[in-house]
Amino acid sequence: MIKIERVLRDEPVRREVEEIIAEGGNLPKGEEWSVTPMMVDRVVTPRAAAPVERDTRPFTEAVVREFMRPVLLVRNNRFELPRSREISARLLPARGRLEAALPSVGRIEFIGNPERRWGGTGWVVSDGVIVTNRHVAALIAQRDGSRFVFKTNPFSGDSMGARIDFREEYQESGQPGPSFEVAVSKVLFLESEDRRGRKPDIALLQLRPQQDLPLPIPIFDGDIKDEADIAVVGYPARDPQKTPSEKAARRIFGDIYDVKRLSPGQVMVANAGDWYFTHDATTLGGNSGSVVLDLATGGAVGVHFSGELEEANYAVTAKRVLNYLARLKLKASIISPVDLPGTDEVPIEEASVASYTDRRGFETAFLGSRAKVPLPEPKKPRDILSFKVGSRRATVLPYTHFSVAMNKRRKLCAWSAVNIDGSMTSKAKRTSWKLDPRIPRETQTEGDVYGNEPRFSRGHMTRREDPIWGPAQDALHGNSDSMHLTNAVPQLQPFNAGIWNGLEDYALLHARQDSMRISVFTGPILTKDDPERFGVQIPLEFWKIIAFIHDDTGKLTATGYLMSQASFLRPEEFVYGQHETYQVPIKTIEKKTDLSFGALSGKDPLRGPGVEAAPPRLTSFDQIQFTN
Repeated sequence: MIKIERVLRDEPVRREVEEIIAEGGNLPKGEEWSVTPMMVDRVVTPRAAAPVERDTRPFTEAVVREFMRPVLLVRNNRFELPRSREISARLLPARGRLEAALPSVGRIEFIGNPERRWGGTGWVVSDGVIVTNRHVAALIAQRDGSRFVFKTNPFSGDSMGARIDFREEYQESGQPGPSFEVAVSKVLFLESEDRRGRKPDIALLQLRPQQDLPLPIPIFDGDIKDEADIAVVGYPARDPQKTPSEKAARRIFGDIYDVKRLSPGQVMVANAGDWYFTHDATTLGGNSGSVVLDLATGGAVGVHFSGELEEANYAVTAKRVLNYLARLKLKASIISPVDLPGTDEVPIEEASVASYTDRRGFETAFLGSRAKVPLPEPKKPRDILSFKVGSRRATVLPYTHFSVAMNKRRKLCAWSAVNIDGSMTSKAKRTSWKLDPRIPRETQTEGDVYGNEPRFSRGHMTRREDPIWGPAQDALHGNSDSMHLTNAVPQLQPFNAGIWNGLEDYALLHARQDSMRISVFTGPILTKDDPERFGVQIPLEFWKIIAFIHDDTGKLTATGYLMSQASFLRPEEFVYGQHETYQVPIKTIEKKTDLSFGALSGKDPLRGPGVEAAPPRLTSFDQIQFTN
């Protein structure tokens, strides 16, 4: 009897299987592989398997669930969808988050190893640094006292080495596809081997510097929960001994191996305090070092390292990976539980309008009296909400270090402008979302549009981190003020990810270093054709403009960016695709938004004739043009 009972512990999947059988159908590819509806109907869920003791935990990969845990081909950094309705329904809302990570996962290939051409998976965990398993890196590297060095080929005497290929995707022709190979320049760390399972199976490798290196995958530093939906991205290799049978191997993998795959599954057991957790995503040899992604956040929650056939797969927790990075003083992109978009908080009003009297808002002379940066001017003033301030009317809401204008018809932020002093930044804990009492409640979007998927997150326009600077009281106000609904727009995916999230930080590196100041404008592109969900039209594009005094030229520079979200509509759902960021002329943003940014368009390195109409998608900060 082919074992499918284990996967039926996943209740939604079990219900789908029961519906298929009740309707006289069969499992995907069931008939092709001699699995009959009667065989499925007779399956009874067994008792849970006993946990594997640490001193016997395997150091290879294996198939845990024979059915309903597909391995999906990746092509052009997009993954195919499975036949299962339930698994597709889990993947679709997370597609953008997952596909944002795909370019940062690669196959580790060996140089000078006489026995193996490649041996596992790695992924970018910090700028120019990849993480993989110790048992993968140990095939070409070793500890030498307090150092880590490449091994020597015993036959030629040459030093071994490694590279990572961030493509190696399946091609219909069967011919090799495009490659993106980057050499490993240094072994940063190898955890010592411990067959009793008391030390994480982790290695960190430095890549040779070059342009267009993939971005680090953000790491989720919260606690992963049992039954959380996850996906493993890696390169399963042929190993029928680690599948229930040769037939099962061919059915699951289609006789296609050694290429990038995404394998959806669930966490099985995650005990707080343990350095590992178990999962049931389908893996084989070659998946060693694969990233384990959380579908809810898109963050990395683990590094896959081993598995036991039909029992469990194992992954080092992301929290433990963060400890290694901290030890080596390496930075990581973090998704913390406190930074996740709030979905269950009830907005509360400030005590009174008077509590905002000390908010100065965006300063146009922040970069200097000779480099004033004006606030955006609407070409259609009637679109902007006006409100009463004493005896006069105003259209700009000032907060600490930033200001906001509201679109009257859409009841959303039209633009948000912030001053950032990179030399005075600090940190603060996330607070609750708030309504602004200076404008009518009915002019601010709240209610059913916000919540757990398929509803939307409250996406910051001015990043929460950006106004947290200056004296302690100002920093606290900047943090709290950023949590107003006036500074939020509905977004299905976490907005602060990838290049888009790092634009401000990258600009600070090029700003005048004696001040480290920049001014940033952000907002949605609001069109009449934006799709409506839960009574609110959802913007599909966002824009950003960054202004600063360039450290090399000493002149005011302004650059513009768009973030598009490939999307598709279905009768019952709306799903964003992968975030894609572009550098564009400020004139393009003015045209799309009906806003004027005054003299800033003349400070744009992309100004003038001959500017490319369709700029390339930004995959690296090195592509950004700050000067002519």
